[in-house]
Amino acid sequence: MKKICFFFFLLATAVTLSAQNIGIGTTEPLNKLQVQGSILVTSPTTATTTAPTAAQTKTLPGLGTITFLNTDSTGRLYDPGGSAGNYGIDLDSKANILSSSNIGFEVIIETMDLNTGDSLIIKESSTGTILIAVGNGYNTTGKWIFNSSSLYINFKSNTDFNTGAGFSLLFRRLYNNSFTLPDVSGVAGNTFFFDAKSGALRSGELNNSARGTHSVALGFNNTASSNSSIALGSGTIASGFNSITMGQNTIASGAFSTAMGSVTTAIGINSTAMGYQTIASGSSATATGQSTDASGDFSMAMGHLTNASGTYSLATGKSTDATGHAATATGDNSLASGAVSFASGFLTTASGNYSTAMGSYVSTNNHDGSFIIGDNSTTTVLNSANINNFRARFAGGYRLFTSAAAINAESCLLAAGGNAWVTASDVRLKEKFQQSDGENFLEKIATMKLGSWNYISQNPLKQRHYGPMAQDFYAAFGKDKYGTIGNDTTINSADFAGVSFIAIQALEKRSSGQQQNISDLKKENKELKEILLLLRKEMNELKKQNEKE
Repeated sequence: MKKICFFFFLLATAVTLSAQNIGIGTTEPLNKLQVQGSILVTSPTTATTTAPTAAQTKTLPGLGTITFLNTDSTGRLYDPGGSAGNYGIDLDSKANILSSSNIGFEVIIETMDLNTGDSLIIKESSTGTILIAVGNGYNTTGKWIFNSSSLYINFKSNTDFNTGAGFSLLFRRLYNNSFTLPDVSGVAGNTFFFDAKSGALRSGELNNSARGTHSVALGFNNTASSNSSIALGSGTIASGFNSITMGQNTIASGAFSTAMGSVTTAIGINSTAMGYQTIASGSSATATGQSTDASGDFSMAMGHLTNASGTYSLATGKSTDATGHAATATGDNSLASGAVSFASGFLTTASGNYSTAMGSYVSTNNHDGSFIIGDNSTTTVLNSANINNFRARFAGGYRLFTSAAAINAESCLLAAGGNAWVTASDVRLKEKFQQSDGENFLEKIATMKLGSWNYISQNPLKQRHYGPMAQDFYAAFGKDKYGTIGNDTTINSADFAGVSFIAIQALEKRSSGQQQNISDLKKENKELKEILLLLRKEMNELKKQNEKE
């Protein structure tokens, strides 16, 4: 009989082993090993072989929860009807199998008979993933393996007065037994293997470096030496805990770090280096692009030849440096060395703390709190003159608009080469003209309180001023027949100039009238003098005549 069985075994083997090929799920393997269907590779486990004790055998309550301790390596669970079965209606029963050092569970459904509308759900925990859910007349037995260190079982029956015979569940905790396996050896050339002892996966042309637990290395000469590390590509090294390397000659030595691209290095914890020849050595730092360096903790360097060495700093663009704490440098050859400084543009320097440099060829010149902005009209660097100072250079001038329409009538201009603001006064932009009574203006000005003063917030020894009060100015000139002019807290410089011109014109009219009066008086005076001379002459002649007589 044994010989007959052996013959049939050889015959079956001959069908499966075709030309030294091994087929699983196929009788015509075309490769050394060919599998048709899914593959599952697991590490060996161990479980108790003893039956549950009386203390480890429990019946679900009608309502509420029972608990299996973490020291229970096995257990049996009955429906609320107990070993005799026949559970009741309207039940909501729960069992909690506490977590232990096990890596999984073997659950055997010994008996199962649920009526329609009743259900049994097995989850990882009370809030965890559902592993299996049965109901609606389910009566299948069998064995299941669950990858969980704890289980939560919930049984419910409805109120239709129809119940099943119940169920019996047997569970065993599964413990890792991979330490009994030998180390993988005999590796040479292109190789693929899964090390069930360490959980490491390797594929490609491997090196002899240490293999981290649960690590992955795929490609050519890659190293994943730390636990849960991943190395992909060519010559990559993932030596940091939970680190990832991808590409060519990349290194991720920091815990939880990532290096991608070519010749990138992620040294800091939680750091990321991507691109070509980038280095992220700061904690939680990021370097991307080419030849970028993020050495400050929580810093980021992006672009080409950028450096972010300050804590929380950011350098982007080309050849930019953010060396100050929380500093930002963007553009080309910009430097932000002051704490919380910002440099943007071309050859800009924000060297003062909390300073800003924008445009091109400008520097805050180590002045804290200064703001400088420049155009591209020169290669001479414009420096900040003082702390907390604003400077700007625009060879084409400045125009500030005060409305969304951005029209000249609602703007002011500092023209190229100018030293004072100008406002639009083109007659073509104006309407609703009204002539002013200059004499009336003069009378109002005569009643205004004029003198010197200082603002309450300013030093009276250094910051005194001359001029009227806005309230007086508005009361005198704030209305015409068309509408309102200004307000009672400020004085518009254009309106101030307009009032001054009207007053000057009125004075000119006064002066012209007075000048005419003076001319007339001079003429009259001359005529009177001539009459007086004539009278004197006549009197003299009469006198002489009288003397002769």
